Order: sequence, then structure tokens, then C-alpha cells
Amino acid sequence: MRRTAAGWEECKTEEELERLSEKSPNRYSRDEKGTWRCPPGESHARQFGLYYRVRSSKEINWVMQRNLHFLEDYLCTDSNQADRNGREWGLAMVSTEWCPLSRVSACSSSSAAPQRASVVTTSTP
Repeated sequence: MRRTAAGWEECKTEEELERLSEKSPNRYSRDEKGTWRCPPGESHARQFGLYYRVRSSKEINWVMQRNLHFLEDYLCTDSNQADRNGREWGLAMVSTEWCPLSRVSACSSSSAAPQRASVVTTSTP
């Protein structure tokens, strides 16, 4: 579910999609932009006014994923461990896809910073 649409998202590893596209090229293929597609799934979903999207493991930002996992105690709204300042700091740190080290340092010295270990800040190309 999204704010403006509903549908299915099929998640597979890049390797699995490559293998499946060779085995069933009419089911899995790439469009002109290199995005994975599943025409039968899209057609079926469209009958009900829904969308169908194939997601590849190549789309995952693994650094952000590790950061979110690390910060989940601060981001959980129902967690007893998450105080308001810590939650706000955590949300500020992940509000964009990357965060400069200077911003992490500046936030760490403020009273809003949680008393916890450092955040992973290494970026991927």
C-alpha cells in the first residue's frame, strides 16, 4: 500500500532474476531503462486497478539498511527505549539517503543525540 496506489511488489535477488529471465523470458525481462518487469503480473494487477513491480536486490542501499537496523530502537514509536530526542535525532540522520560526517558530529554534540555508539557513515558508489 502506498499513499496514492496499491499493488504487489515482487522482490528477488539480481541473480535469481537473471536466471528466471533466461528460463522464462516472457515472464521476466528488462525494459529500455534496465528496470525489471513482469508483463503477466502487471497485466493481472491492472485488471483490479493495482500495480505490479519487480524489485531487484541491486536496488537496496545496504549502508542505509544497516543504519536503519542500528537505529530501530530510536525510530520505534512504541519502544520504551526511544525517548523523544533520540527518535528525532534518528529520523534526522536517515531523512536523506546519505548524511555527511560533519552533520553526524554536530548532532552528536547536541543534547538531542542519543547516548549510543556511532552510526555507519560509509557510502557506496
